[in-house]
Order: sequence, then C-alpha cells, then structure tokens
Amino acid sequence: FPEEEPCKGKSRQYRVCELDVSTLAPPKWCADACWSPFFCPRQDCPAGSIPFRAIQCSLYNGKPILESQVQYQWVPFHGAPNLCDLNCLAVGHNFYYTFGRVLDGTRCSPQSQDLCISGQCLRVGCDGILGSDAQADACGICNGKNESCIFVQQVFQAAFPSSGD
Repeated sequence: FPEEEPCKGKSRQYRVCELDVSTLAPPKWCADACWSPFFCPRQDCPAGSIPFRAIQCSLYNGKPILESQVQYQWVPFHGAPNLCDLNCLAVGHNFYYTFGRVLDGTRCSPQSQDLCISGQCLRVGCDGILGSDAQADACGICNGKNESCIFVQQVFQAAFPSSGD
C-alpha cells in the first residue's frame, strides 16, 4: 500500500481509484479515513476483453530473454506456485518465464475475485474489503445467515418422457 506512517488515531482505508490499463501504470490509491484496505466493486469486463494479466504478458512479445536472440509470444501461465508472479508461457514452446510480479490490482487467477497487491494474493470478501472473510450465504446475501431464502416446495406429477420404445 502507499507509503505512510502507521496510523495514529483514525486508521486509513485504501481503494483503487484509477487503474489505467493502457499505460500499465501502478494503480492510484486514495486514502480515506476508515479502518481497512478496501476494493471498490467493479463491473465485469465486456465479453471479448483481453484479461489484464494477458496484457502484461504481451508487453514482452518479441523481446529477447536470457541473452537469447529468440523472440517469443507470451500468454499467461496459471500453473506456477506464486499466483502474483507474472508467469508467461512461450506460445508453441513447453516453458514459461517469470517476468517479476504482476501489477497491483491483477486478479490472482481467472476464476477469482481476489487481487494481487504488493506480490501477495489478498482475498476480496463479498463486502468489497481486501482481506475480509465475508462470504455470501446460500441466499446470496453478504454475511447473511441463510434466513432470507424463499423455499419453493411443489409436487411434480408429470410423466417421464418415453424412451422411444
């Protein structure tokens, strides 16, 4: 998180205010008077969008690595141990290369809402707070107690479709 002295009195909360994917600059953090790191909920990207991690890997396309003049095309590799390293697979080859850390705000994995911050995967609770343990209950209510669900009970008396005999 942004460099600041430890809080005295009121603590601070941070939220990503601006994430400029076109320049891949680190996110701008806004300090609010509150108590914990906070992630503002964002909308999912439109269909067909290039994932943020894929953009970061593609920045190394055509650039030689390891004193080799061979130029590779890179795509994200999600099988490496550290989720917050920028692990990229060389297209058409059987190796990946780690280009350091992903940029802050990158999702830890494609299926996750959790975010990489300073090289660590931080859980994003359903309340939008980084590091929170808040989970949606069976009814879909954040920090709920499974009390607001509507249970539907019906008797089905339809015949099964014939098997074609």
